[in-house]
Amino acid sequence: MITVGNFDGVHRGHRSVIQSMRSYADRIHAHTAVVTFEPHTMEVVRPKEAPQRLTDPARKIELLRETGLDYLMVLDFDESRVLQPPEDFVDEVLVGCLRARAVMTGRDFRFGHGAKGDISLLREIGREAGFATVPLDLVTDTEGVFSSTAIRAAVRDGNMERAAAGLGRSHELRGEVIVGDQRGQTLGYPTANVALSQRACIPPVGVYVGRVRVLGEEKWEDNWHDAVVNLGVRPTFRVPTQASGKENEVRPIIEAHLLDFSGDLYGKIVDIGFVKKMRDEKRFENTQALVTQIAADAEEAKKYLLSQIQQ
Repeated sequence: MITVGNFDGVHRGHRSVIQSMRSYADRIHAHTAVVTFEPHTMEVVRPKEAPQRLTDPARKIELLRETGLDYLMVLDFDESRVLQPPEDFVDEVLVGCLRARAVMTGRDFRFGHGAKGDISLLREIGREAGFATVPLDLVTDTEGVFSSTAIRAAVRDGNMERAAAGLGRSHELRGEVIVGDQRGQTLGYPTANVALSQRACIPPVGVYVGRVRVLGEEKWEDNWHDAVVNLGVRPTFRVPTQASGKENEVRPIIEAHLLDFSGDLYGKIVDIGFVKKMRDEKRFENTQALVTQIAADAEEAKKYLLSQIQQ
């Protein structure tokens, strides 16, 4: 029993499909398999229109494995795959590699060169090759269809609660902790500065209630640390250029102050979960005003995260 797709975000819609596939596979005594692609198909087919990624490749694989799949196939998506006729894709991958007994997919599924393959063609090929084609309706909640596109829109709007409702978890960004200017240490609030992929889907500039986990830490999968996360350009410490009088153009950076952690994180890979936006980033008149605000942010984050546990 097979399903195919990009699975960016591995959101609630994706997991519903996999659960339906599992139920169907149990009825016909078959194994389950997901076929997915790296990079995202749009990054090759129409790179200028390619979406920002909700999950990096390693995290996507982790999330798919957590669904209890029997098999996961990650295909390199390159020009040869773009040019592959839909019939050849089915023959090579679904039948040749995975010996499909059934393929489950959305009614709008398209595949193969020029997106010429659709569910009607898949059903036709399946009749000859000996596998069933099982169509699925889109998965929805009260606010509409669960889709990677809708979740990206929620993230870009800073609506982290809506993004979490679609994902089934907080939106996360994964990256390596790098050496920053270490100003947070001198202020009494050390932060982990995190390098992100250019393709990562990031929220708007601002300060967020967050959670951070450190990959490789003992029981790291469930060991989340409460945090205040700043995504922005640190306006209090930016200065105008002498030539133009304009501020230096600085790309937004992400830094997290872990509320219940002490230790060296440099070089570590971390996941940063964005729980709720607290406020916009702003410039302070002096460092003491900034420190006062950071303390208030930390207290607000603690109270909010505690309230979520108590619900």
